[in-house]
Amino acid sequence: GLRHLVRLALRRDRLRIALWAVGLVGVVLATVESITGLYSTPAQLEQYAQLVRGNTTLIVQAGPGYGLDDPTLGAVMMNELAVWMIIAIALMNIFVVVRHTRTEETTENTELTRAAPVGRYAGTAAALLCALVSTVVVAAGVGLVLAMSGLPGTGTMAFVLSLVGAGSVFASLAAVTSQIAATPRSALALGGTALVASFVARAVGDIGDGRLSWASPIGWAQAIRAFADERWWVLLIPAVTSLLLALAAVALQAHRDFG
Repeated sequence: GLRHLVRLALRRDRLRIALWAVGLVGVVLATVESITGLYSTPAQLEQYAQLVRGNTTLIVQAGPGYGLDDPTLGAVMMNELAVWMIIAIALMNIFVVVRHTRTEETTENTELTRAAPVGRYAGTAAALLCALVSTVVVAAGVGLVLAMSGLPGTGTMAFVLSLVGAGSVFASLAAVTSQIAATPRSALALGGTALVASFVARAVGDIGDGRLSWASPIGWAQAIRAFADERWWVLLIPAVTSLLLALAAVALQAHRDFG
């Protein structure tokens, strides 16, 4: 019954997905227009890089500033945009997965679904797939805007995949919190706490020697270094982590009482 549950989840979330996509793609479009207008010459790009390099406050807000040693428009774009897009995608996925797992169970909708011929784990799998589709839709829209602005295709693809990777990690994490928490609110709170901890770990790592940043999914997404000598192997970290968290959610579901 997985295919039917995925179709149902996407149908129910079609307006939400559209709103997330329009909102986030609109933010990216506005940022691209702003940065393109403000930093149109190499001298202006270098001036921006000098402002950011070594500025602890800006590093906490935006990240380590990959690519700003030899600044390009793409590197400046990532420094202004990447962290907040990653956080937005993470929040979207936490809401999606909790809504289709813990909330459905609390409202007893899952009980109705389980009365039909569906697999025991089909509901959790459908929620994760719905989150993945939502992430891909938003990330594709973001990538289209960046490509149309004339930025290099390699960096654009790296950023799109970093968003998908980060979104997958937090979707799987939300599947775990939905199995641990007794209510939707507490599942969301646990997911939000993990997101805040990820941001803090990334910020402390970036202003330090960088090692703590590797404990953060946000840090992984930035470490792909879109538009700054991309490191494709980093994509393996969120992929493996997402799989392990999804398996953990399934294991927890198998060893607790329904409801």
